Amino acid sequence: MTNLLKHQTQALLSNVPHDAPTSTNDDFMEMVNVVSVVDEEGMSPKSAKLRLLTLATSMDQFKSNVVEGIADLLVKLPFDPIADKNQFGEVDVQTRYYDPLLSSIVADTTRKVVLRWPNKEVTITTGIRPDAIVSTLVQRAFGQSLGFGEVKLGGDNTTNHSLCLDTLKLAVLSRNSVLKYDHPILTFQVNGFQLVFYMTQMIHSSFFTMTEIGRIILPEALSCLHSFITLKNIRTLLRVTLLFWHCCYQADSSPSVVAPASTPSPTSPKVAYPIDTSTFSPSVSPHTTQLFQMINNTTSKYRDCSIQYK
Repeated sequence: MTNLLKHQTQALLSNVPHDAPTSTNDDFMEMVNVVSVVDEEGMSPKSAKLRLLTLATSMDQFKSNVVEGIADLLVKLPFDPIADKNQFGEVDVQTRYYDPLLSSIVADTTRKVVLRWPNKEVTITTGIRPDAIVSTLVQRAFGQSLGFGEVKLGGDNTTNHSLCLDTLKLAVLSRNSVLKYDHPILTFQVNGFQLVFYMTQMIHSSFFTMTEIGRIILPEALSCLHSFITLKNIRTLLRVTLLFWHCCYQADSSPSVVAPASTPSPTSPKVAYPIDTSTFSPSVSPHTTQLFQMINNTTSKYRDCSIQYK
């Protein structure tokens, strides 16, 4: 199984051009210098954001996505961590901590791709209300889904049981979307300040993999931002945005036409699927209610969980 997952990770990375950008030490030090000045209260967050945006203009589109996301965090984060986490609501976490970063990495209005937080059912999977959806825009309507997200506040009120349910929801949503739209789907799961990215793809008929492609811990406040700006985190975010735009996004995608699996896209390399997915119908997918009825409703803090949520 380990070798299979490694193979699938390499298959995803093969869609990224060999000349794709990498985060250099110079780029890293530029960001560290700006954030350090803010941490020492020698520069306002708005001024620091302008400096980072100026830096982003000298970079390619993917590296600039990461820098712009960090720049947006500068004006959203509180100066110090909030002491009572129980005062947080999901909307607080979504809008203040995650939307500024994710909107720069997996959304682009010029490409007609948006990140939204609807908490509503999607058309191809009834019974599941994802917290976040990455959608294309077709004129004045939302088009196909390129990604999904689930958010939990973390802390004592969040159990492994609820996190496992969120992971299952993302698996079902992404599986159905892969069948419908014939390309990998990005998903992300939030547990407090931990953010995990997955990529779901089909490698054979009725066989799917949901591979973790990145994991980071977001800063709780500006005073913690300097510890977030590490070369490892920057490269993780860069890898996520590269994989998303090269594997999930198709410039010529259409909400009503799904290309056969045997027809490769001329503008965006894809993982080749061995079956024609254009005949997919939500009615033939596993019924969500039946799937969740298979789960034991009892919870225990002492029960082992093979998925690492912390």
